[in-house]
Amino acid sequence: MPFFPAFPEHVVKGDIFQWDGVDLVRIAKGSADQVPVYGSDGMLNMLTVVAGVYTPTLSNVANLDASTAFECQYLRVGASVVVSGKVDVDPTLTATSTQLGITIPVASNFGTAQDLGGAAAALAIAGMSAAIFADTTNDRAQMQFISTDINNNSMYFTFMYQIL
Repeated sequence: MPFFPAFPEHVVKGDIFQWDGVDLVRIAKGSADQVPVYGSDGMLNMLTVVAGVYTPTLSNVANLDASTAFECQYLRVGASVVVSGKVDVDPTLTATSTQLGITIPVASNFGTAQDLGGAAAALAIAGMSAAIFADTTNDRAQMQFISTDINNNSMYFTFMYQIL
């Protein structure tokens, strides 16, 4: 692998760094940055990297009187997106399947439930955890759990998916 020269200490959006005539890093003027990555073929490719925040739209699918969205963070690297954040949920009944739809920050076309995977847990309620998987009908994340408490509780989550 060739040696690349060091980048300047201060960079600004719009700067392009080259080595031997090849763009190494483009500091994008938009929201995406490009970083160099060697592919399996040994070729240098530019990979999209985006970090951002968004506030998801929530859908009370089953057994929820109310839910509240908070600003979440996400990281996109190429075609992979990782999301983490917090939602408040207020289940109607205990010992009942509870479902919450969560929009995603970068659109995807899910074909199977396992195209998105993650987990959530309530900080204040022992044992109240949730699976998060792809809702293939609405192309969003779905949080599903058996409610153990009917009070409004915060659930912290993380999930990952591929842009399909």
